[in-house]
Amino acid sequence: MSSRFSRALAGFQKARHFSQNVYAVEGEHVARPVIYLRNHKAACTTIIATLAARAARKQGREAEFSDIGEMHRSRHDAFAPTRAISLEECYEKVTAPESFTFSFVRHPLQRAASAFADKVMGSPRHRVKLLRVLGRAKDESLTFPEFIRALVENEKALDLDRHWRPQHKELAVEGVSYDYLGAMDHLSRDLPPLLDTVFGVSSDASEREAPTVDARRVFGHRTRSADLMDQLHASERRAFEAAMAEDYALYEDALTRRYEG
Repeated sequence: MSSRFSRALAGFQKARHFSQNVYAVEGEHVARPVIYLRNHKAACTTIIATLAARAARKQGREAEFSDIGEMHRSRHDAFAPTRAISLEECYEKVTAPESFTFSFVRHPLQRAASAFADKVMGSPRHRVKLLRVLGRAKDESLTFPEFIRALVENEKALDLDRHWRPQHKELAVEGVSYDYLGAMDHLSRDLPPLLDTVFGVSSDASEREAPTVDARRVFGHRTRSADLMDQLHASERRAFEAAMAEDYALYEDALTRRYEG
């Protein structure tokens, strides 16, 4: 086991979570194997669905999506079965020189707000798990400022759930070198030409006949998180920025990039 492989797995509570984040498209319909590492609450469903739609179109068929859970749990048939192979084999796919490995990161506070709206306000299961870690009754309410303070002050709460745990851990940046790591702010600009490249499509002929699949429209998956950030005091924002310094650095670096093929 290489030291880079060990570092890639070190940020996960369970090693299998690494392979669960890997979505691989292989075969003759791609110019080179393409690997997407899922980053929860950073347009991951949109990216996964768009990859599946592109792969299906190259195979002469249309992708069919049942629901958002199908995209994340049982996997679409467009993807190689990365959960059925060993972690070592999965890591080799991700880091192989011939593979194109990419992902997108999100502004850390916006991501936390989206996770709170979706998984704490919208999911009793996730809320109860968090309240238990915080030593609070399962029927208690939790405000967004309280959630942010918990992430800052309680490491167990921060690492509890993949929807809000640090992005640099979810993306295993200590052990994975990305061909492209972009900012979610530029997803609509960067994802189509990126996929044109890996699927061997010229931009003028553009098989963007399989356009970006907007998860908000297809699955009705939208969180109302913008107003939550207004609830924070400046001191709470500063404390969160300090606690998530690695994620902020990752995001600021991604903002400077533009995919150009």
